[in-house]
Amino acid sequence: MSKDSNKNGAKCNESDKSLSLIDFVDPTNPWDLRDRLPEDLRNMFTFLPKKFTEGPWNPVVTIFMLFALLAVCHLTIDANTKHYASSENKEIMEQFIGDKQYPAFTLSWSYNFTLFCWMTYVCWAIYKRYSSFGAWVTFTIWSWTIMCIRHGLCALAPFFPSARLLIGTLRFPVLLSASVTFIIWNFVLMPVIGMGLLKGERRSNFLRFAFKWTMCQIHLANIIYAYLNCIWAEPTTQRLHLGDVNAAVLYVVTYVLFYYFFLDRIGVQLVRVFVR
Repeated sequence: MSKDSNKNGAKCNESDKSLSLIDFVDPTNPWDLRDRLPEDLRNMFTFLPKKFTEGPWNPVVTIFMLFALLAVCHLTIDANTKHYASSENKEIMEQFIGDKQYPAFTLSWSYNFTLFCWMTYVCWAIYKRYSSFGAWVTFTIWSWTIMCIRHGLCALAPFFPSARLLIGTLRFPVLLSASVTFIIWNFVLMPVIGMGLLKGERRSNFLRFAFKWTMCQIHLANIIYAYLNCIWAEPTTQRLHLGDVNAAVLYVVTYVLFYYFFLDRIGVQLVRVFVR
């Protein structure tokens, strides 16, 4: 057999192993799809013990996670059924929209517009740094992105009043995810990794990475931006309501499902609490 035919055969084998979105829903495929990833991606999490990336998964933990997910969904549905059965409660859409007005060219409007531009630039800088959207698989970047979108919608609201529905829907998810990101990174992950697990040059490299300007934006300044956008820059004070809980539950459950049914299947383990 000639060298050209060998090369063509190798290319065919690589093509057969390439990963597509269909592979994630194909029931004939195994759960572990890492063998279809490029080698550099497969080696990205080799520092983790194999039991965290290859399994076998503990069935007790799997059952518990499934039970917890179903319990959250059941309690949310039950709370909504009881809450909105009362004639005293507003319709859910009215709760999200409220009676708020978003006047243009005010101080709060200028803040929202300026921060939308700035946060978009940070997104571009992160994309340029890695030349891909790989960072967008993380909960932190999800949080940053929905906060960026909400700033932009608040700037558009005076001209497109229908944006107020999305503004109201994103309010609690932005507050919650920014708070979780800020607390977990600054008071758990960074101290444990930087001061407890790493030493010498590895610690210095990690701390340099942790205090890069983009990392400071998404882990330190994020909490300031979230509260300014959702509390100070809100035209009128509006209490959180059950609809906000619905939006937050949907947001968190979506990320958990994405983590287990996409990231877990390709061996990407970003959050130790999700490791089975």
